[in-house]
Amino acid sequence: MKKKTSVGSKIILTLTMLFFYLPILYIIIFSFNDSRSLTKFGGFSLRWYEKMFADSTMMEAVLYTVIIAVIATVVATVVGTITAIGLSKSRKVVQKMVERINDLPVMNPDIVTAISLLMFFSVLTVKKGFGTLLIAHIMFCIPYVMLSVTPKLRSLDPNLIDAAMDLGATPFQALAKVIVPQIKPGIVSGALIAFTMSFDDFVISYFTTGNGVNNISILVYTMSKRVNPSINALSTIVILLITLVLGVVNIVPIVREKREKDGKSSRAVSRKAMAAVAAVLVLAVVGGTVGASLSQQHKSAAAVEKYGSNVLKLYLPGEYLGENVISDFEKQYGVRVIVKSNNPVHLAENCEIFSFTIEDEDVQTLRKLNRGKRVFQDPDEYYI
Repeated sequence: MKKKTSVGSKIILTLTMLFFYLPILYIIIFSFNDSRSLTKFGGFSLRWYEKMFADSTMMEAVLYTVIIAVIATVVATVVGTITAIGLSKSRKVVQKMVERINDLPVMNPDIVTAISLLMFFSVLTVKKGFGTLLIAHIMFCIPYVMLSVTPKLRSLDPNLIDAAMDLGATPFQALAKVIVPQIKPGIVSGALIAFTMSFDDFVISYFTTGNGVNNISILVYTMSKRVNPSINALSTIVILLITLVLGVVNIVPIVREKREKDGKSSRAVSRKAMAAVAAVLVLAVVGGTVGASLSQQHKSAAAVEKYGSNVLKLYLPGEYLGENVISDFEKQYGVRVIVKSNNPVHLAENCEIFSFTIEDEDVQTLRKLNRGKRVFQDPDEYYI
């Protein structure tokens, strides 16, 4: 006899699903909005996708995010799995001690871990950049792999390795062909968690990066104070890629089971499907990044040829600069704008900020700094 579901349970389930998926649907719809508004749909357009792929900064952030997440996942999975296997054969005291140490990065708030890594790199006088960001991601991904692999190891028969070696297997063969296949679900789940944590991390990345190396989370944070629909386009693509991967992961076992019933091999299908997904992801990220970089380099070369330089210094002691003025100017003319201002609230994310005051007698000095070009006064702000 089937148990009937109450109306209240259905309503709660519907509201929960709307709470989770309505914001995602909202982002996808407004990524095709023709206007900048996030509340009024002005017509269907792909302009924000075009701007996203033309924005070298955004494409570089995507590339850094994927590269760091993949490398951190691979290293953390290998190190975490080997460590968990080694601990399973160690003494109880050593196991307990290492497990407690392994729990610290998981239990600590991200801000504590981030500040600790920042101080650690500062004491060692290590220049922050890609290397420090990668090390930080590997560090906080390893505990999640160990936590996923350890329960699988505990469920195994402790005499399994001895039995394999009695049958003629070497220690490496016993590890690779007996132990690893048995704990494969734990390894895969640990790798997926590590990739997700690395791809999504903001706090630790923000404190350990430098030299213009930004991931998607940092890029979105820098754009959060200004309305930039390109974020919606980027989010939509990420959602579609995740949906594609989940679809393949769920469809492949069904196809495999069907082919096994028909007596056909399924390994080739699985490998081809995974290879196709990986190829699509790599081509999308690398192609978009390379295209944006080549376009920006071409514009920069044209700017140097026409103006003699691809850098424009802008002194702005006022409090406001229109949204996307600097980024649009850089894209149109292929130059890099350096902004100096007292108030960075409304400025672009690539601003160089320092405190200063400007008086009327400083105008001549500013002209000299800008090689004699005209200074526009309005009436409390000075633009070069």
